[in-house]
Amino acid sequence: MYNQKSACKIKVKTLDLTLSPGNSEANKEIHLDPGEEIAVAAKPTAINNEVINLGFYEGGQIVNDPIHVDFYRDRDIGNHPMDGFMPLNSLGNTTIEVRLSSVNGNVTAPITVQVVFLIKQPFIECRS
Repeated sequence: MYNQKSACKIKVKTLDLTLSPGNSEANKEIHLDPGEEIAVAAKPTAINNEVINLGFYEGGQIVNDPIHVDFYRDRDIGNHPMDGFMPLNSLGNTTIEVRLSSVNGNVTAPITVQVVFLIKQPFIECRS
């Protein structure tokens, strides 16, 4: 999927977001540097039978539609670090709001999700 030569510089940014008991939504913002491509993965704590959606917003507009957080798990495919991540519909150089929401209403136990962004920096010729 990704050209090894053009992916020489990958910047990693992480964000931890907790949905607290008694709440049905949590959000936090992160500034993403500009990039040719941005991909994202997320790892939640145990969510049992909860349906927890993860969505991304820029300036109040949806960047990636909210979907169940399990769809953002990294996968062991391909040979490039970005291959197992989902694309983020943004080229960065902006602040992104990350939002967790419970479809079933208020949660009874805390749910923490670590969101990892991989930002493929503008092409720089690789040198060995």
